[in-house]
Amino acid sequence: MFKNIKLGTKIGLGFGCLIVITLLVGGMSVYTMRGAATESINLANEFVPQIDVAMDIRYQTNDIMFAMRGYEYAEHEQYYQEALSEIKHLDAAIAEGDKLKKSAVNLVKLPGILETIKTARNQYVELIELTRQGLNDIKAGRTTMNTNADEFMKFAYAYLENQKSALATEMTERDDKLRSMNILMTIGTGAHMEILETKSANNIDQIQKIVNQMDTIAPIIATLRKTVRKEENIKLLDSMDTSVSAYKDIMKSYVDGIKKNGAADDTLFVQAKGAMATFLANSKNFIAAQQASLKQNTEERNFKMIEINDMIDLGNVVRIKFNQGQAVRDVKIMVEGEKNFELIYEKIKRIRQVTSVKDMAEIDNFEKSMKSYQQTFLDFITQWKKLDEIAVKRI
Repeated sequence: MFKNIKLGTKIGLGFGCLIVITLLVGGMSVYTMRGAATESINLANEFVPQIDVAMDIRYQTNDIMFAMRGYEYAEHEQYYQEALSEIKHLDAAIAEGDKLKKSAVNLVKLPGILETIKTARNQYVELIELTRQGLNDIKAGRTTMNTNADEFMKFAYAYLENQKSALATEMTERDDKLRSMNILMTIGTGAHMEILETKSANNIDQIQKIVNQMDTIAPIIATLRKTVRKEENIKLLDSMDTSVSAYKDIMKSYVDGIKKNGAADDTLFVQAKGAMATFLANSKNFIAAQQASLKQNTEERNFKMIEINDMIDLGNVVRIKFNQGQAVRDVKIMVEGEKNFELIYEKIKRIRQVTSVKDMAEIDNFEKSMKSYQQTFLDFITQWKKLDEIAVKRI
C-alpha cells in the first residue's frame, strides 16, 4: 500500500511525523522545565532558608554550651551573661523557623523539629538556672569550708601554743621548786653540821644562833605550798614543816637543859638528829616526786604536740585535696581527702587518754571545730556532685 502512495504524499507524511515528534519533545521539555522551575522555587524559598535556620540554631546552641562551660569552670559572671545573650539569639533563630513553617508547604517535618528544639531550649534554660544556683551554693560552701578550715587551724595552733606554754611554765615551776628544796636542804644540813661542830664546847649562844637560822625554812615551805597541787606532795611539805618545828623545839630543850643543868642531854640531840633526818628524807622524796612529775608531764606535752602537729598536717592535706579536686574537676580527689578526718579523730582520742578532766574542754572545742570542718567538706562534695549531674544533662 505504501508503494502506491505518491512521492509528494510520502514527503508530506514525513514532514508531518517530524512536526509531531518535535511537538512531543517540545511539550515534554516544557513540562520538565516547569517542574525544574518549581523545584528551584522550593529550593530558594523553603529548603535553603531551612538550612540557614538550622545552621543559626546550631551555632547559637554551640555558643550557649561554650559560655556555660566557661561559666561552670571559671565561675565568671560574664560567661553567664554571654549565655543569656546567646539564648536571645537562639530565640530569634527559632522565630525565623516559625515564620518559615507558616509559608513552607513542603517542609512537613519542620513543625515537629521546631517543637523538639523549643522543648530542648526550655529544658536547657532550666539547667542554666540550676547551674547558676549550684555555683552559688558552691561559692557559699567554699567560703564556709575555708572559714571552718581556718577555725580548725586556729584551734589547733592555739592548742599547740598552749602545750608549749604549759610545758615552759611547768619546767619553770619545777625548777623553782627544786631550787627551793636545795636551799632548804642546804639550810637544814648546814645548821645541823654547825651545831655538831659547836656541840662539844656547849656554846649555847652559838647553838641558839644556828637554830634561829632555821626560821627561814618556814617561809620557803609556805611559798612552795602555793604552787603544789598533788596531795602527796602537800603531805611531804607538811612533814617537812613538822620535822623542822620538832628539830627547833628539841634543840631549844637541849639548850635549856645546858643552861639549867650545865650539861648536854645527848638523848635530846639524838631526837633532833632524827627530826633532821626526817626533814632531809622528805626533802629528797619531794625532789624525786618533782623530777618524776616533770618527766611525765614533759613526755605527755611532747606527745600532745606531736599529735597536734600531725593533725595540722592532716588538716592541710584535706585543704590541698579540696583545692586540687576543684582544679582538675575530680570529686574523687576530694573524697580521698575527706578520709583524713578519720585519722584526725584517732589522734584526738589518743590525746584524750592523757588529758586531765579540767583540760578536756579545750579538746572538746577543738573536736567540735574539726567536726564542723568535716561536715562542711561533706556538704561541699554533695553540692559538687549535683553540679556534675547538671553538667552532664546540659551536654
